[in-house]
Amino acid sequence: MGGEERAAARAISVWGISETQVNKITFDIIKMLPRKEEADLIKGMITKPTRGFSIPADETPKGVYGKIVECLLEIYLRVEIPASKN
Repeated sequence: MGGEERAAARAISVWGISETQVNKITFDIIKMLPRKEEADLIKGMITKPTRGFSIPADETPKGVYGKIVECLLEIYLRVEIPASKN
């Protein structure tokens, strides 16, 4: 029996019709993560925001704003292997 911790980076894309709207949604997501983290910790999963950045205007349609929030997802796995009956 043993445990192993794994981590993976994930990104959340946030889009809106104004930079103000995108910022509000982004902050709402970040504020939500700690509450979700507590529930997920019980299941062995933790989500942590690591960085965020605006998507350049030349990479979005006109009148659309975007941000990327990168998160680290950590998962604790426990594997049980039955002993052989030799």
